[in-house]
Amino acid sequence: MKNLLYLALAIIAVSCGRGGSSSNHTPDSTANLKNKETCSYMAVKSNIENIKNIGIEGIAISSKQISACINVFTEAERDSVFTLLYKNAHMAAERFNDSLYAKSYKNISSKLARDVKDAETNAFKLRLDSCGIMLHLSDGMYTAELNPSFFQHLFGNHISEPFQLYINQQTIDKKQGYINNGDLIIRFEQLYERIVQWENFMDKYPDSPFINDIKNDYYDYLSVLMVGTTNTPTFDYDLNRLKDELIKLYEKISKKTDGKNSTRAISKYYNLLRARNFKKPDGDLYKYLKDNGFNPMLGMKNK
Repeated sequence: MKNLLYLALAIIAVSCGRGGSSSNHTPDSTANLKNKETCSYMAVKSNIENIKNIGIEGIAISSKQISACINVFTEAERDSVFTLLYKNAHMAAERFNDSLYAKSYKNISSKLARDVKDAETNAFKLRLDSCGIMLHLSDGMYTAELNPSFFQHLFGNHISEPFQLYINQQTIDKKQGYINNGDLIIRFEQLYERIVQWENFMDKYPDSPFINDIKNDYYDYLSVLMVGTTNTPTFDYDLNRLKDELIKLYEKISKKTDGKNSTRAISKYYNLLRARNFKKPDGDLYKYLKDNGFNPMLGMKNK
């Protein structure tokens, strides 16, 4: 088992080392990455698509190639490369996450869960970091996730405004955090600000290649604003009544005249609760929302 672990780490060390170095690129070949054939749009796309076959190591390989070649591409090609890389990297991170607690990673996963900091775990984290992967601890277990700031740094202002706005907001959201161990770790007002940011984005860029993912997150955020999380409910347990901070926030939102979906949803919810003197409805809150005509996507990811 230990041999398998060190083999896995060695693979990552070679392919995802600092600066995204790869066994496929010696120092000499790296210096020549800008040759016409290697920097062709189709060659870069081919490498990115190969991530599905070779896993997270492919993120480092493609990132290095993109870094060397990005000035060769048109803006439209850069946007396409960004989209393809981000989506394939996301899938690779999900597959890698599934293997974190398999036999080959069992020892190091156990160390991580116990917050052991030694040469092995530090090297593991650094190597993942250079592949654009970050580890997130929740409920005593680590999950592997994409680190948006890795892609923000890689593409910078080389991509068009919609893509810059997307990755910049993703980076802000990831740094702020969201839910951890059932706790909402940002204030409800901050969550509302995030909802508005993404709603503005969707209104301005309805054809974004990331629109479906954005919608899913948006409705998840909106449902948490209305219902809360396991350990951060919107209703006071003792009083069985909407928390004062949310009464004030909902009231503030309901006075807006911007016509946004979030404004309409919160205003409707606020008026329903106000008619009950803000007492918590009986039974399941998501059912209450559905019975009162709210979008069925509310609570979709959070249920």
